[in-house]
Amino acid sequence: LILAAGLDGIQRKLEPPKPVDGLNLYGLSLGARKERGILSLAGSLENALKDFQRSSWVREQLGEHLHEKYLEARWQEWDRFREAVTDWERASYLRSI
Repeated sequence: LILAAGLDGIQRKLEPPKPVDGLNLYGLSLGARKERGILSLAGSLENALKDFQRSSWVREQLGEHLHEKYLEARWQEWDRFREAVTDWERASYLRSI
């Protein structure tokens, strides 16, 4: 997909965004990032999968079978992740027990 995206950009003569140098992006508010045209990636695997699922471009690049199998595997990964109890959760919520 990375190669396909690069080739697509070349074919469509897209200009990459200007680099953001000298800024602490984590210190900028959402509004400040928006003013500068700085986009954010999905904040979770769940949101990334929803974006992936909606993308007709991705589906076209991978083909229907691979697209569906990839989604199936990654949704299973998301389910395992969200069902897991982390050390941080144990320490934060069970320390008084």
